[in-house]
Amino acid sequence: KSIRAKLVEREEKEKEKLAMLTISQQELESMTPLDKKQMVNRFRKDMRTASRDLNFERAAELRDLIAKITQES
Repeated sequence: KSIRAKLVEREEKEKEKLAMLTISQQELESMTPLDKKQMVNRFRKDMRTASRDLNFERAAELRDLIAKITQES
């Protein structure tokens, strides 16, 4: 594959991942404190990985989700 094709494919995968990260208010309210804590820990790990990979848009999305989850706790 060409470099451009690989980059386009990677970008599409990242968009899919970001789309999966949305959490509805109803889902958030139905989560236990332990579930929220586990989700925040996973998102923090993913955020660090995204930052390390220079994918700052994904890191920012994860940061915003973490803030949303922790505000509801």
